[in-house]
Amino acid sequence: MRRAISAAGLSAIDADVFKLREGYKQGALYTYAPNVNVLHCPADRRALNSSVTSVTAPGNYAFGSFSGVASLNGQVSVITKRNILQHPSERYLWVEENDPRGENQNSWMMNPGTPPTFSTASFVDSVASWHGNLTTFSWADGHAETHKWLDGPTVTYALSMDPNKFYVSSLVPTFAKSPHDLYFLANGYATLQNP
Repeated sequence: MRRAISAAGLSAIDADVFKLREGYKQGALYTYAPNVNVLHCPADRRALNSSVTSVTAPGNYAFGSFSGVASLNGQVSVITKRNILQHPSERYLWVEENDPRGENQNSWMMNPGTPPTFSTASFVDSVASWHGNLTTFSWADGHAETHKWLDGPTVTYALSMDPNKFYVSSLVPTFAKSPHDLYFLANGYATLQNP
């Protein structure tokens, strides 16, 4: 049973961190990884970037480097049971994300397009590139791995600290500009058409 999380008396930033940590403690992953700091990658330097501002809190801050995939119990859940996943070693659960609005906003999502070509796939959220054009993924079978981005527009988008990058279509790479990376992301994004 989930307990209510209260952050009364804390600053806006401290309240956000408190809620993120306490929420993580109530999740299933906490049993296996009981250090809440696993949500923050040391290479994620957003908290040091003076141009980052948060939508929900003033100042420069980012605690959660990783976001759960929206289609798997996230904000647009379509798969809610493990046994629906037919290829767990090929579907990621967590994505290292760069949301320059301050803190990662909700879960990580994309428009995956239609299998098997995924040619209409597009970004909604940004991946990160904290490790020299690499992003870390956690997969449904329990393994984690890094992936090197192959398309320049993906890297530019991933490294951008412009909080408007999500809203300006010319800043968001299309499948034509990032075919290798969007195919990789769409192929690993679990949907009912791609379980």
